[in-house]
Amino acid sequence: MNNCHLFKVRLLWETINKFLHMKNNQVKGLSYIPDSNTIYLGKDNKLHLCFQSKYNKQLDNDLFRVLPEIKLLNGDDTYIIPHGYAIYDSNLEILPDRVQNFEIKINRIDYGSIEEHTKYYWRYVYPINFNRWFLQIDSLNYADDEGTYFVFSYIKSILGNSEMHVFVTRRKDKYYMVIQSDAKIDSEEMYKRVFAITTTIGLITGNIFGDYHFQIASDDKNFDSIESVIFGTLEKTKYCNYRIVNNRRVDVYDMLGKYDYQKYAQEIIKGSGFDPDNSYYDSKPLKAKVFNELVNLLYSNNDLVISASMLLEGGTLKTIYQPSFYYVALETITSALKCSSQVKMCPPLENNEYKKVVIPILIEALNGIIELPNDAKRIYTRRIENNLNSPANQDKLAKSFENFGYNLTEADKKAIEQRNYTFHGHLSNIEKELVEQQWDMFAVALRLHKLCCILLLKAAGYTGEILNNEVIWGVKEACERKEPPFINI
Repeated sequence: MNNCHLFKVRLLWETINKFLHMKNNQVKGLSYIPDSNTIYLGKDNKLHLCFQSKYNKQLDNDLFRVLPEIKLLNGDDTYIIPHGYAIYDSNLEILPDRVQNFEIKINRIDYGSIEEHTKYYWRYVYPINFNRWFLQIDSLNYADDEGTYFVFSYIKSILGNSEMHVFVTRRKDKYYMVIQSDAKIDSEEMYKRVFAITTTIGLITGNIFGDYHFQIASDDKNFDSIESVIFGTLEKTKYCNYRIVNNRRVDVYDMLGKYDYQKYAQEIIKGSGFDPDNSYYDSKPLKAKVFNELVNLLYSNNDLVISASMLLEGGTLKTIYQPSFYYVALETITSALKCSSQVKMCPPLENNEYKKVVIPILIEALNGIIELPNDAKRIYTRRIENNLNSPANQDKLAKSFENFGYNLTEADKKAIEQRNYTFHGHLSNIEKELVEQQWDMFAVALRLHKLCCILLLKAAGYTGEILNNEVIWGVKEACERKEPPFINI
């Protein structure tokens, strides 16, 4: 307990409760709203300002337009709804001379202010429906200033020269994930760090964080005071089913019971010592060092963090969209790792030898074609001199896995070979009806997702088991090949 990290959350919860349960606000900017009003969080993750009033001309002017800036005075606190972030609920009945209920839907509310480009301590706060990472990510314990001790609810990473803290705080049935900076940074830097952290957590847990969040800025490292808070509505929280690391073997075992041809995979899991009646999880979560390396990998390269987020979003799309989505991600991840010197690609012929021996012969042969138009000769010459000695795209992709020590299966190689077919304008097999290739597209999507994750995990230093989703999700061809449910990388 003495070495346990302490996070102060009392003021955090007070702030959240104020935003989500305000009432009797004095409203400036819409003069007809009475002081008897309430604010609540709707199922649409917007804040709703509710009041009663008779229908009037001012109301009529505002019903079908984006509302101007609105100030809410609540005791000593002033909250601002910026112009463009509020609108009346569209489900209204116009009943003149009768008191009725009105609701204004709000996407953003600001409290306090900060100086642009000034550095602050930050907290990004997201609602979540779980409280522990310990089944997936190596995590720590912490205590809060309300005397609560939390087990396996705190992750620490190092970005730049400072720590970033990720922890879960709860009160009764409410849970929030807090991402907190340990040093003063500007708002853009905080956003960049948060994107890398949430995307990394999403890859491991499947969660795409959303609904709403709070951005909190403070001059105090312990957040005993607050300079600014912004409440903002986000896209709805989503869940990507294509997990790649999952130590709850009971989940995998249960999914392998859907089809008879998966039974062999259940036996493989039983043979590893798993007891489906007594085992809850395999206590081998993603190590803290690997998590930190993966966060830094995504943080350091915009293409990588976008590609990783595509892996999450792709799993929520219709199957017919997924293969092309993942081909783009695989191509981008491979290129980004190559540029960061994680992966080295060799040309077909050593460059000096190519320039000395091959280019002169090819240029001479080209010049010998009398009928060749000058424009064609110019284009062919440029290609000979600049990119003819580049490795084939298929070879580049395969080389990435070779450098990380992963041996591609024949099914993996086939999926990689199909990338050219996709990038040359075909999103499906044009010789088959679309309905006939749904399972094929699903299998390719799972395979590509796996390959993308292998590159990211290996680049972060991961060694261990990953899920073989083709088997787990019941792709018959993979099961007929008797592929294992877990793959060691």
